[in-house]
Amino acid sequence: MKAFTRRHSFGLGLGLSCALAGAAHSNPAARPLRIGSFGVTPYVMDAGRGPIGALVDYFAKEVAPHAGLALQWQSLMTVPRLLRELQEGGVDCCPMLTATPERFTQVRFAAQSHWRFESVLALRPDHPLADKARLQPEDLDRHRIGWIQGSPLPPELERPRIQWDLTSVLVWERSILTRVARGQLDGGYFSNPATPAWHARAEGLELALRPLDVPIRALYTAFSPRLDPAVQARIEAANASHAARLETYLKRWLA
Repeated sequence: MKAFTRRHSFGLGLGLSCALAGAAHSNPAARPLRIGSFGVTPYVMDAGRGPIGALVDYFAKEVAPHAGLALQWQSLMTVPRLLRELQEGGVDCCPMLTATPERFTQVRFAAQSHWRFESVLALRPDHPLADKARLQPEDLDRHRIGWIQGSPLPPELERPRIQWDLTSVLVWERSILTRVARGQLDGGYFSNPATPAWHARAEGLELALRPLDVPIRALYTAFSPRLDPAVQARIEAANASHAARLETYLKRWLA
């Protein structure tokens, strides 16, 4: 009788474990969504206790409640590591990423892009290029320009005469802008004007921002190929309904 009871108890325990595992698999919200990103001030920034910023606020207040998901932001990482983590399933989702043919073979992208970035060049106010209201790609020829390693450039800027100085540090924005302010770089390329504007104000840097005459960059939410498609569908639906509200959170961080 005791042997039967032990076997019976083991069977019940095994059955319960399988049932719970099945429920977790069928319920997309069974575990927190692991979100990864590289730093893009003031959208996503490192605060020591975890990422903060306009995009973090947007996902917490707009995406999570409407998608029915708990969120777990990972520490900021470099672009190459982020892509690797997405591929391997260590990260489920990256809110904003530029889509390229190579990346389409590595991760899944949302069907629609809801955000656009306008490229700018950060310069010292006394730099000759700052005299122009808008810059053409050829204006950057023979100049040393800073940018982040592993992130694609607009094809128009892949010119052999531009001296690209690529950095791989996590605080790449501050590094580039500090070197621009010190005269160690002619300029710093940024995919959006909010990033250098935030740093200039926060760190008291005198900078001139000039728009670049290149196409607007579309940004997509990227997903791990291992993520449950049902979870991806929830996030895409939430973005489709609420993406415009990101601008509200961005203005608060720039105020």
